[in-house]
Amino acid sequence: MERCSSRRCAQCTNGRMCDSQISVGPSRSITNSNLIQSRTLADSELKRFVQSKLGQTQQPWPPQSWSPAELMLTALYFSPDLDVARTEIAVAEAGVITAGARPNPTLDIAPGYSTFPQPWLFDALFGLPIETAGKRGRRIEAAKKQVDVATRRSRMAGSLATAFSLA
Repeated sequence: MERCSSRRCAQCTNGRMCDSQISVGPSRSITNSNLIQSRTLADSELKRFVQSKLGQTQQPWPPQSWSPAELMLTALYFSPDLDVARTEIAVAEAGVITAGARPNPTLDIAPGYSTFPQPWLFDALFGLPIETAGKRGRRIEAAKKQVDVATRRSRMAGSLATAFSLA
């Protein structure tokens, strides 16, 4: 079992197991192997991908004989690198959402001691962070640039593979 990644989880900080932990074991590898085994050449998304890249329609799918271009596009479609590229784009898009978040206010309660008749005091401090000078806007712009970089990287890899397969 992996530890929960949440820093504020009280159970994790106490060293106990957490409900939000992820099980890493045989069941996960079985799921991944089922996902790999479920890939088929009769996939309708594969047909759409290949036909859109080649600019032609082929009625019987999957074809009885495959051209080198179709084989290359099929290998690209089922490539784990394409899944990694999609995941990188999704992570970058999530970064835009995170960059747009405003900081949370805080409430701190601190005990104190005094020599007056009531020796115990409790102080409550409220903190409200204020972002100035366009910091949030700059974070959002930087995150959008990361999305652009990830998208361009995946498009470039896809166009290179397509150009290679059509050559």
